[in-house]
Amino acid sequence: MGTPGAWFARRGTLLLVVAIGLLLPALAVLQYRWTGELTQLEQLRARNNLSAAAYQFSTQFDAMLAGIYAEFHDRFADEGSDDVHAPLPALPGGVRHEELARQVLLVDRLPDGSLAVHEMGTGGDAGRSVPAPAWLDARALQRTLLDEVPALVVRGSGPAQNRWIVVVLDMDRIMTDVLPALIAGCVEGGIPLAYDVLINRDDEPARVLYESRAGLAATDFDSWITMAPLFAVHGRDLSPVTARGLMPDAAAHRWRFFIKGQEGALEAAVGAARLRNLGIGAGVLALLALSVGLLVASVRREQRGVRDQLELVARMSHELRTPLATITCAGENLADDVVDGPVEARQYGRIIQQEGRRLNKTIADILLCCRLQIRADAALNLAPTDLGGVIDQAVADSLMVTSAGAAPIERVIEPRLPQVMADGEALRVAIKNLVVNAIRHGTGGPIRVSARASRADGGEIVVDVEDEGPGIPEDELPRVFDSFFRGRMARDGQVEGSGIGLSVVYHVARAHGGQVRAARVQPHGTRFTLVLPALGRPAAHRSDSAA
Repeated sequence: MGTPGAWFARRGTLLLVVAIGLLLPALAVLQYRWTGELTQLEQLRARNNLSAAAYQFSTQFDAMLAGIYAEFHDRFADEGSDDVHAPLPALPGGVRHEELARQVLLVDRLPDGSLAVHEMGTGGDAGRSVPAPAWLDARALQRTLLDEVPALVVRGSGPAQNRWIVVVLDMDRIMTDVLPALIAGCVEGGIPLAYDVLINRDDEPARVLYESRAGLAATDFDSWITMAPLFAVHGRDLSPVTARGLMPDAAAHRWRFFIKGQEGALEAAVGAARLRNLGIGAGVLALLALSVGLLVASVRREQRGVRDQLELVARMSHELRTPLATITCAGENLADDVVDGPVEARQYGRIIQQEGRRLNKTIADILLCCRLQIRADAALNLAPTDLGGVIDQAVADSLMVTSAGAAPIERVIEPRLPQVMADGEALRVAIKNLVVNAIRHGTGGPIRVSARASRADGGEIVVDVEDEGPGIPEDELPRVFDSFFRGRMARDGQVEGSGIGLSVVYHVARAHGGQVRAARVQPHGTRFTLVLPALGRPAAHRSDSAA
């Protein structure tokens, strides 16, 4: 039983994964519900925006009518009134208020009570006399708004109290040029939405004055609270003197204005917003999951690194302990004077010498491998190198550290082989390890070491070290370059070796920009191939053989 701290250390990663696995679905559910609530709020906001737009449009439309009323009321001011209306706000598209009048009539009441009607010209002067329209009578002159025409009645005051200006509105231009621009200005902003608009008369709902598309009816807007009153002249939009001329009916709205999102438009717009929010939320959750995954992977990688380091230390200790024990035992025998004669003393000396070389080689290989893994560029001293000379030295060194020194070694080095940019010492150690490995596993058969240029231009140098041993099993070939790996046959046959030599070859090849690979040869044996980039400057070398 371990301590609680050790248990949590072992299970911490699993507990973290489980916690994150439970947390992420919970966050996804909360995110989905939150976006659903946002969708409902967006729908409510869209409806409120359209309702506010309807009342804003009502206010602006009535202000436009007040502007027309004030524009023509100023005609009376020109006749001696001190009340001249202030400049009116511009209408959309640069349209002037007076341009919204289809016809302007000047009406005078004669002493006998009859009406004289003249059509006013563009300059404001009374033009030709015209017959009074059927809708124009004494009762009509007591109103400000004639919604059935539609028209505005402007009453004179003071000396002009028996004179009226009747402005017949140009509804085609109002509905075509002004009204769409006013609506667009009121509903802009918020969720982009295609909308329907309808204007009808309050007293005759079936009479449609304007519709944004054909076939609309007031009943189509029942599900939307977006109706606003329309068509009135309010004193708030006029100066006090001008407002005194308004009749009591001026503020009574005659029309109704409806606006709503087109069928499915609001749902589509809000649905797109919801998908966008869900996408953002999913991206955040995915990023969180990826971060947790990277964190877990990093922790596991660190754990594997720690285990590998511990395993490396354990294997190093084992490999170093064996020759040290042998040397210690031989030294103790010599020190205790248990040696019978010079012959036995020389045997102990050879044992100490052999084990010392083995120990020195193992330590050198481990140090070189560690330096190359940490920082290869700092561990190497690169210079143009004659590969033939390196091979000769490596073969000589390999014969010194193996007991099978009589194994024949054939060297075939291509004449005028290009030089390589390499660390000669590291490369010597790598080739020596390949040769030593071939000697130990070759069962005394001939060892062939060759070097050649792989292409006509000499771009790469290929060094092959081949033995005639039993060969490496296919399932062990991918692992032969792992540190301290020893195959089944090496372990069963108690073949001398630490398992670090081939790992050194791998790291040396990588550090020089090359590669190394192992393969079985027929009928039996193993070939190791070291490939290095050539420097491109040939150096002459001989071809011979040594035993």
